Amino acid sequence: MLPIFASFFLIGSSIAANKALLFTLPPILFVGIRMTIAGLVVVAMKSRTYIRRGLHRIWQDAGILAITSGTNLVMSLSKAYAYKNSFSSKIAFLCSIDPFVTAFYAYILFGDRLSWKQLIGVCIGFLGTSVLIFQSSPLESTLKAFSIFSWPELAAIFSVFVGRYGWIKVQQLLRTERYQPLEINGINMTLTGVACLFAAWGFHETVGLNFTVTSSTFGLLGYSIIAGNIIGFGIFAYVLKHYNITFVSLAGFTVPIIVSILGFIFFDEPMSLGLGIAAATIFAGLFLFYYDELRGIKHSGTKVKLQQPRPKSW
Repeated sequence: MLPIFASFFLIGSSIAANKALLFTLPPILFVGIRMTIAGLVVVAMKSRTYIRRGLHRIWQDAGILAITSGTNLVMSLSKAYAYKNSFSSKIAFLCSIDPFVTAFYAYILFGDRLSWKQLIGVCIGFLGTSVLIFQSSPLESTLKAFSIFSWPELAAIFSVFVGRYGWIKVQQLLRTERYQPLEINGINMTLTGVACLFAAWGFHETVGLNFTVTSSTFGLLGYSIIAGNIIGFGIFAYVLKHYNITFVSLAGFTVPIIVSILGFIFFDEPMSLGLGIAAATIFAGLFLFYYDELRGIKHSGTKVKLQQPRPKSW
């Protein structure tokens, strides 16, 4: 159990570090710096593997790698915008609908059908996210898109749909067994980061930037990259190889809880009754969604590898 929750704590705390950095850095420039450094570190770690397997294979998969990097780019920018302009706890809980979105794509793309328990679980989960819509920060209230929805809320939900489609494409590459999850993450992060740096330069985000480089800035950026992108997801890859994917997905609900606690401590974000109701409702939906599979885990144990592990990006 320790590796599972250690991974989620590092990922959740790195989200809090990202939120702190977004107070001073524009979203595009921030994503560019973080993704480029993290991607280059991972590529350097796996450089022997790339050379041994042949760089020509990357060129052969250039099309699908462009799609996965593009979706990673859109997802990362959407999340950065959402976290910058809303409560980190709210955005983290909104992004926890990922399993429901995965089921939606499985139905649309592969014809997979849901059981009645899963359908009820999806409905309950989305009911919980609807409660979050009424929890708005002062800044977010000025960014209304239409009706009760704000642009940060729509950006968070959009990031989940785009990101999940990207990881479906990543799974196609993983099934070829030409890459490991960390290798694909390294390629995607590097391409995403470089594209964001060019975009930040094109949008003149670096001109007149009110940003003072301090030791705390370096510390937060280093923690975000090392704890979140490298160690956190490195442990997560190990967890997916050795533990049941269903159990890990349900345990991943601890990430928004960790983000909420850190947001309350460091950013004075409210721990309201509405947030608690939304969290309990979403978890109930997830539990019902995975209920039948969890019953199977109970009889077979949690240390079971059921399917090809997939990388994730928060």
